[in-house]
Amino acid sequence: MKRWIRQMISAIIVCASCAMSFSGGAYAAAREQGRYPTAPGAILVTPDNQNKLAKIFKLGHAGIVLNRTTSVEATLPHVTTSKNNWKNRSQVRHLYAVTVKRASAAQRKKVANWCRRQVGKAYNKNYMNVGTRKKFYCSQLIWAGYKDLCRIDLNTSIYGKMVAPVELVNTPQTGLVYSYAR
Repeated sequence: MKRWIRQMISAIIVCASCAMSFSGGAYAAAREQGRYPTAPGAILVTPDNQNKLAKIFKLGHAGIVLNRTTSVEATLPHVTTSKNNWKNRSQVRHLYAVTVKRASAAQRKKVANWCRRQVGKAYNKNYMNVGTRKKFYCSQLIWAGYKDLCRIDLNTSIYGKMVAPVELVNTPQTGLVYSYAR
């Protein structure tokens, strides 16, 4: 347990510098750029605070597009589907969408469908336990799909084992296709 706490503290310290990547780096959003993603496998990421640790550091949130109308995401208490209209959510002030560069459209669709099959599995509260496939947190779900099915690792290791939503945007494995700020 002490090791896990040390890893989380390290992640918190690193996170302060990574939060700048969302707010002022290469992906700083204008009002709206690109087209809102509807293709399966597109990754949706918001740096906005949607978690209980938000007062300590920004974790943000991530999901994956299943189809034009549906996305898949892991939120408490479990993996679920939701409407693919993230920019209309009241708590979302910034939104980024990326695609995995080395994945074909067929591979991205396969990953999205795999994520859909995880619906109902519990939320993984141990962010360092990315190896489990019995439960998931938001960015771990997407990372696991691309890692297991396509052998593409989206983890930058900046947070150690934890895969943070910001990594899905900032990894060289993805490319920005959409950004939005209100």
